[in-house]
Amino acid sequence: VVTIEADAPLKKVLQLFRDKGFRHLAVMDKGHPVGILSTRDFLGYLVEGFERLIEQGKYVSTLADGVDP
Repeated sequence: VVTIEADAPLKKVLQLFRDKGFRHLAVMDKGHPVGILSTRDFLGYLVEGFERLIEQGKYVSTLADGVDP
C-alpha cells in the first residue's frame, strides 16, 4: 500500500498521483491513517489556491493604481 504523509509537499503528492496512476491516496500522520485524498480533492485545492493568488494580484494592482477597493 502506497501512502503519503499529511505534511508532504504538494509536488510529492502530484508526483505520486501522476507516476503511479492513482486516483486515491491514503494519508498518514505519524504512522496513523487520517484520511483519503482524491485527485478531485487535490485539483480543487490547487484551483482555489490559484484563484486566491489571482484575486490577491488584482487587489495589489488596484491599490498600486491608487484605488482602495
